[in-house]
Formats: sequence, C-alpha cells, structure tokens
Amino acid sequence: MTVVSDERTSGELLGAANSAVANAKAQGGNTYRFFHPDMQKKVKEKKRVQIMLRSAIDNSEFKLMYQPIISLKEEKIASAEALIRWNPADSDPITQDIFIPIAEESGQINSVGSWVLTTVIGQVKTGRRNWGFVLLSQLTSHPNS
Repeated sequence: MTVVSDERTSGELLGAANSAVANAKAQGGNTYRFFHPDMQKKVKEKKRVQIMLRSAIDNSEFKLMYQPIISLKEEKIASAEALIRWNPADSDPITQDIFIPIAEESGQINSVGSWVLTTVIGQVKTGRRNWGFVLLSQLTSHPNS
C-alpha cells in the first residue's frame, strides 16, 4: 500500500507500491505493508549485491578462512570449517548473512558453491603435496546454515 503526501511521478508511485508488495510477500504474504523509503533502499542494495556477485568470482573477490573444530576429548583439532568471505574491490566487505541469501534467491548460489568446492579441493591437494599431510578428511555441505 502506498500513501502519498508529496508530489511524485507515476513511475515513482509504482516503484513504491512494488516495494510495499515485495515487503509484504517477504513477510509471508496475506498481509499489507505501508511503503517506507527504507524499502526502496533495501531493494536497491539487494540489486547492487546481485550485480556485484556476477563478477565476484572472475575478479577473485572471495576468499576462504578455515575455522578449526576442536575435539575436547582428544584435545586436538578434529576438523575445520571453511568460511567464505567477500571483499569486493570497490566496496566494503559484504558479510555472508547478506550475500548468501541474495545468491540463493538470484540463482547465483551454484556458482559460489562450485567456487568454494573447487577452492577447498585445490587447497587440500596443495597441502598434501607441499606439507605431506591431508588437511581434509571429510567434505560436507550445509546450504541452509
């Protein structure tokens, strides 16, 4: 729902109405939302991230960080979790809680996931070749965590 008190063009009104509808749908539908300018800011930011994601892999903007998982029983590192980080060249870092849902919605999650898998496998091979031990004994995917 859009309520207007100032002068706007028909295009701006339609954009505001679409933002309100999208916000209502995102909240599960069967509801209404009044337009607020923050809605358009969120839509613009989401679109910006979608566009930037298209070139992130080609521009080598992703990197992996490994978080050790410690076995308290054995008192040693039992495994490690690969965490993706995104540092776009022309922007501040974008956190995974922002870009992962956008990648999922836009269908770009498959290319991001392929990059992660390829990178982890390459780093495992490098570790085996250079250091003589395996950095990874099991590979699991947690797409919804």
